[in-house]
Amino acid sequence: MRILISGAAGFIGSRLAIRLLDEGHKVLGCDNMATGLASNIDPRMEFIESGAESDAVFSAAKKFGIDHIAHIGGNSSGEVGEMSPLKDVQWSTMATVNLGKLAETSRVRRFVYASSMGVYGQNSTGEPFKETDCVTPLSIYGASKLACEGYLNTFARRGLSVVSLRMFNVYGPGQNLGNTKQGMVSIYMEQLLRSPKVVVRGSLQRVRDFVYIDDVVDAWCLALRNTSLPSGHETINVATGVGHTVEQLLEELRKLRGTLEIELSESTPADQQVTVADVSKARAMLGWAAQHSLAAGLKKFWEWGKCQNISR
Repeated sequence: MRILISGAAGFIGSRLAIRLLDEGHKVLGCDNMATGLASNIDPRMEFIESGAESDAVFSAAKKFGIDHIAHIGGNSSGEVGEMSPLKDVQWSTMATVNLGKLAETSRVRRFVYASSMGVYGQNSTGEPFKETDCVTPLSIYGASKLACEGYLNTFARRGLSVVSLRMFNVYGPGQNLGNTKQGMVSIYMEQLLRSPKVVVRGSLQRVRDFVYIDDVVDAWCLALRNTSLPSGHETINVATGVGHTVEQLLEELRKLRGTLEIELSESTPADQQVTVADVSKARAMLGWAAQHSLAAGLKKFWEWGKCQNISR
């Protein structure tokens, strides 16, 4: 495969790039470096420092000769979306439309998009979210992700094969511990590497579906490779199907650190209270299921985090 990965210097994009390069595929990466890290750029891939909304990415991809697109770049923070809606539109919506047009003109075989649990909004039934559920996002970020799915629906009706992976709370080694506006687990991890104190914004009883990075990369690889998926646009949850409260997450982190102190603060804007996925479609269509329990994934993340240069 010859693959364009947007957000290739970010958390998920860089890990996907490494996996694909290890397998012998050719990778063209792009990233605007707003939150990406230079240390994440694998020297084996061709890289352009630019957001996916740029004509420069369009031109580079045409020259490179792509047959698959993994669109991971864009705003990944609900808080940033509330603070800078126009930036969210530029980084997410405009980038998706540009890459959709690129995919159409390049006749790519598969376009896989990084969607989010944010499209669902508030859970009023108490049941895990299914891909067929009504989508009523609470946040600018969620609305943007849903809009991008809508644009991709248009390209799919014209013949593009699209898979939107609605990812839940992804965490694990390689996550940017310096980004304090995205990633619940990484935010808490960064604080605990400095001191026993954790500032929690919102209720301890919020429920999240935490999914480990290696499992997520597995799902992306399957979505890119699977030739038996029906034509059109499929949306698929990427999660464990198991919910944990914030309080339970902190208890697991306390076991790893030994001590932990909690300071409660006001919640972030447009925060969802309960987000747990129904993962039956991922099993049926991709043959995928998460392999890491929360405790196992956190242990790997903690051991990695201790080796990072976090000043105490």
